[in-house]
Amino acid sequence: MKLQDAKEKLHQWIDCANETQILTILSLVENIKYDVFQYDDATIVMLEKRSKEYLSDEAKTYTLEKSMNNIKNHRLNK
Repeated sequence: MKLQDAKEKLHQWIDCANETQILTILSLVENIKYDVFQYDDATIVMLEKRSKEYLSDEAKTYTLEKSMNNIKNHRLNK
């Protein structure tokens, strides 16, 4: 089943579910632990590349203050 199909099926189920069913499912979803996570190969390659660039001083980095200023400026210019 594709992700979009699963989402549509869940939406259909929620539309027909009673209050108890919805609250039960919500409780289950909110308590899922995400401690088992694996990166795909492309992400691992990207992370290794970024790590290598950082360790060799090739990466462009910002201080916390500069990063916060960039965020504030971005929000103001929306």
